[in-house]
Amino acid sequence: LVRHGRWDGRIHGYCPKLTPLELPKLLEETLDFLSNEFLKRHVEVKRHYEASGRILGDPQQLKQVFLNLFLNSLDAMTPPPARLPGGPAPNGAVPPLAEAASGGVNGAGTLDIATMTKGAELCVTITDDGAGIEPKDLPHLFEPFFTTKPTGTGLGLAIVQSLVTEHGGRVTVESRLHQGTSFTLHFPLAVG
Repeated sequence: LVRHGRWDGRIHGYCPKLTPLELPKLLEETLDFLSNEFLKRHVEVKRHYEASGRILGDPQQLKQVFLNLFLNSLDAMTPPPARLPGGPAPNGAVPPLAEAASGGVNGAGTLDIATMTKGAELCVTITDDGAGIEPKDLPHLFEPFFTTKPTGTGLGLAIVQSLVTEHGGRVTVESRLHQGTSFTLHFPLAVG
């Protein structure tokens, strides 16, 4: 909802349908949805699912959270294929190699996804070895319409924070320039 020219950070008109969920299943469904993109951009996905327990969540909203974070990681590690220098090669020839922010050829990078239980929280950490985030930008990441991407809307991380908050959770971020970024989602464990 936009009031006085500013978005209030909440998604209105949709009530989450909370059910007991195991996050690895939702993570895998979202990773599967993006599997061709990971292959095209030569990104390796590593999984470390150590958490036991469930959260109360809306599967569609949480898939949106994971999708936004995975796409941001892909962009941080690799240029989208359409933006590779040289464009499409004639007659199916191999296109020219492009260096990604992580230094890999054709955007090779690694996306690590881990789940763990910390006290009464189930945490999901999504880590990439991409370009990292400028320290001056960190305080603004979750502000609606803040973006560092030439074609970004600045709503992806604002939506992530809003949806995680609606699930009783919180989002933390750590980043090192030219080394990568980690987003951790902290959700309360479902009781019973």
